[in-house]
This record gives sequence, structure tokens and C-alpha cells, in this order.
Amino acid sequence: MNGNGVKVISSVIGILKNLISLVGILGILLSIHWTVPIALFVSTLPGIVLIFIAKSRSYKMNVTTSPLQRELGFTDGLFINKSSIKEIKINNLGDYLIKRWSHLYKNIQKRNLGLAGWEAKTKSFAALFLQIASLCVSLILINQISKGVLSIGDYVALLGAVTTVQTLFSSIGGNLGSIFETAIFNNALMSILEYEVKNGGDKKEDYVESIESISLDNVTFFYPRSDVKALANISLTIKKGENVSIVGYNGSGKTTLVKCLIGLYEVNQGSCYINGRNIKEINRESYYHKISAIFQDFFKYKYSVRENVAFGDLDKLKNDEELYQLLESVGLSNKVKNYKNKLETYLTREIPDGSDLSGGEWQRIAIARGFLKDSDVIVLDEPTAAVDPITELEIFELFNSLSKDKTTITISHRLGPTKYSDRIIVLDKGKIVEEGSFQTLIKKRGLFYEMYQSQSNWYKDENVFTEVENG
Repeated sequence: MNGNGVKVISSVIGILKNLISLVGILGILLSIHWTVPIALFVSTLPGIVLIFIAKSRSYKMNVTTSPLQRELGFTDGLFINKSSIKEIKINNLGDYLIKRWSHLYKNIQKRNLGLAGWEAKTKSFAALFLQIASLCVSLILINQISKGVLSIGDYVALLGAVTTVQTLFSSIGGNLGSIFETAIFNNALMSILEYEVKNGGDKKEDYVESIESISLDNVTFFYPRSDVKALANISLTIKKGENVSIVGYNGSGKTTLVKCLIGLYEVNQGSCYINGRNIKEINRESYYHKISAIFQDFFKYKYSVRENVAFGDLDKLKNDEELYQLLESVGLSNKVKNYKNKLETYLTREIPDGSDLSGGEWQRIAIARGFLKDSDVIVLDEPTAAVDPITELEIFELFNSLSKDKTTITISHRLGPTKYSDRIIVLDKGKIVEEGSFQTLIKKRGLFYEMYQSQSNWYKDENVFTEVENG
């Protein structure tokens, strides 16, 4: 259970405890005069209402200042990141960034102080209302003394009870406000997620033993709070053992398509099928267990070599033999064995005896992590975008050698490696505009041909177009 759940349960328990305490005290006060409990309840209402208003205003302020908070955090990070520090010094950005940070901080603090000032005023108003109510109740009790109904001792005791009742009512209001605050934050979270990932039932047929095919049927997808279709009316099937490349210009929907295929995104329209079964009817965890993915923005964990690789399958965390075998496959085994702490070496200079890796070496670590899992499908989503063409070619050759007998889905902005794909899917503005083998698409002279031709100076085979057309 997360912190919000504990907070709600604690608030509910607090409300119940306070209500139990209230029942007895209110019964006594009701016997003195029927107006006393009513006056006490009414006196706490403004405070309770103001709590709800304050929570709502606080949430709205958090929403409006969150972009500023993010920018402030990003600017903070520039001064402790070794990559950015170099540029800050070379370009004399220090004064400018400090002023920018100061402006952001003052802007946020101004809004925080404005809200704090408003809350202070409203609390003062609520406290004044409580005091007026206490005075009214005190006058009622004095009137009862004059009638001989109460003694002075009763009066003193009942004044204490009045204070207790007001405190209990205020506490209930605070607990209700806490529940309200949790509710509005959870509603905001759900509106962002927009859907609930369902793991399916416990029946045997709900589990994926192997992935024979993945299909999309007339799928449309758009991101939350956007009316623009990231994917529109996509239909395709990828069968076991196929090597498929997905290409297109930036923003064409390549990564979105892959995330729909592997179940990270729920489609808005249409359906996704795994082995002919709707993905909503299968156990999602069992499906993910059969998929490995190496994303463009793969993470560089500042942990040990062991963990960086074993995060692909934690069941193999202590399996040194398999970890070294995979490191050998990606060409990093000797490097790791030469480290003082071998597999326990941290991949960061921030830890004693740690080591840093080049961009290409980090790519190989990511590939090792992706292939550690015994998966049926492997996804390579442009992880070579930041390396030179020679390193990229080495990585693609490594990827192809490791992915034999697996279903492979590759996204690449460079089109040379697509020559080795069984099928190429060309996306443009969220739609499949071309599909076929490399030779077929070159002969077609459509969008793929246009994209490949624009990159042709990157490739050694300058006569590829003539050879394909004559072949």
C-alpha cells in the first residue's frame, strides 16, 4: 500500500474515533440546551469549508508551478553535472544561470507566500467565528445558571466540554480535508494514466507461454490531453521469427507503434492481439516476461556491472557464468575482468574504484541487459542514435547475431541495416504508407526510396539502386 492509501485509512480511523468521542459529549450538552450542539457544529463549518477550499487552491498552485519547479530542478542539476559544468565555464554561463535560478525561485516563493497569506487570513476568520460561538454558548450556560439548572462547577466543566467538541469537529474537518486532497491528486494521476493496465485472470489460458504472433487491428492511438492521432488505423501482424524494421521521419509514430505492440500503451480504438487473443484478456506480466527491449533512451544505472546487466532478468543476478558469457558476446568480458572489483565495479566515477564507459560500451551493456532474458521478442528502438556509423554497424551486427531464432522489431533512423530485414514498415504521420522488403521498396521509389536516397552518401554501396533495379 502506498503513502496515500495509508494517509486515507489513517484519516478514516481518526474520523471514527472523533465521532465516538463526540457522541457522549454532545449528549450531555444536548441535555443542557438543544441550541448548544447546533451552535458548536455551525461554528466549525466555516473552518471545515475553508480547509476544502485551501486544499483545492494548494493543488491548483502545485499544478501551475510544477513547470517552474521542474525548470528550477533542471537548473540546479546543471551546476552538479560534469557535462554541463564544462559548457558553463567555456561559455561563461554562470551569472546568467544564477540569475535565471534566482528568478524562478522568487517566482515560486511569491506564489507560496501568497497562498500562505491567504490561509493565515482564513484561519484567523475561522478562529474568530469559533470564539464568537464559544461566547454565545457561554451566555446560554450563564442563563442556565441564573435559572438554577447549573452550578458554577457545572459551568466550568461544560466550558471545557465545549472546547473539546470544537477541537473534535475541527479534527474531523482536517481529516476530511486530507481525504479530499488525496482524492484530487489521485484523480489527476488517473487522468494522466487514462487507463488501468489489467493483468488478466488466473486461468491457465490467460498466460502467455510463447509469442507466436502480435497483431494490431485498425488501431488508433492519441496521447492524453491531445486530439492529434499519433497512430491512425494501423493494421499489421508480426509472426514468430520475423525480422521487422520500422522506419519513418521523426514524429511519424515509430516508437508509439512499438509501445502499442508490446503492451506499454493501451490503444484508444481498435485491438491488439497476442497469439490471436485480445491483449486485455491475457496476463500482462507473463507477456512482458517474453519481451526484451532496448530503447533509444536506455538508462545508464550508476550501479555495478552485475546489476546493469542482471536488471534484464533479476533471477540471474548471481549467475556469474551467464553474465560473463553475455559480456563476452557483446565484447566487454575482458574489460570487466580487468577491473579491480570485476562484476562488482560501479559504472560511475562517483564511487571509489568505479569506471566510466564510452557511448558505444554503454550501448553494449544495454544490449547485454536486453538479451539476458529468455524472451521470444526483442525490440531495438534507435539506441544507436548517438554513436558514429562504424560503431552503429558493429552494434547492429551484434544485435543480429544475438537475435537469431527470435522475433525482432527494429527502429532505426539510419536505413542501411534494413537491407537485412524480412520486412520494412514505413510510417508517415501515424499511418503505414509502405510495407515490403528492401528490394521491393527501393523499386517502388516511394517514401522509403526518398529517405534512403537522402542518406545514400553514408553508405559505401553507391550503386545499390542500380543493382536492385537490375537484380
